[in-house]
Amino acid sequence: MKFKPFSRGMVIHCMHERDIRALIRRFEELNYIWTTGDYIHEKDADCIIGKYEFFIIRSGYRVEAGTARDVIHLKITEFSEIAQHEMTAIDIVNWLGVHDGDTVMKDLFGLTETKEVLKAFDGNEIVRRISTCESSTESAAYSRYCVKITHTGYAMVWADSEQAALETAGKMLTTDIDWEETPVMEITAID
Repeated sequence: MKFKPFSRGMVIHCMHERDIRALIRRFEELNYIWTTGDYIHEKDADCIIGKYEFFIIRSGYRVEAGTARDVIHLKITEFSEIAQHEMTAIDIVNWLGVHDGDTVMKDLFGLTETKEVLKAFDGNEIVRRISTCESSTESAAYSRYCVKITHTGYAMVWADSEQAALETAGKMLTTDIDWEETPVMEITAID
């Protein structure tokens, strides 16, 4: 996987477990450390998955894991904007074989047959277009929801439905909720 350079203050959002693992692996390769001073290890992903989905690049080579609440007012960069999945020749041939003659290939390349695509485009352009298509398909299923929870305020969450957004917000803020008073959760805005 290839990555664009990280910059100070960048907030990277990972929607998928595999993206968190790849990002942590990259941090480890670049000798980043957590803001606590601990070295980043690939095994750290196991502790982070399910708790954090945002990574904030601090000064120097320091990074901090956070939740939507930690980055609510910051500019967010999606993982798919900084990482490019590398495809093998077999991956490309399989993808072209699956989509030979269909509308997906027509939409991506303006052509419908594999042999036409291979003649018209070089390998880098084919990979770029396929990767872009797959990234947008994955992220199209998710939206950003603003959830208001009484007694605690607002939470920004990524989810594939309003119900999932409410559940995610409830899990994120369970420590802040006074369960003696039943909290009311409602969707207040959707991106």
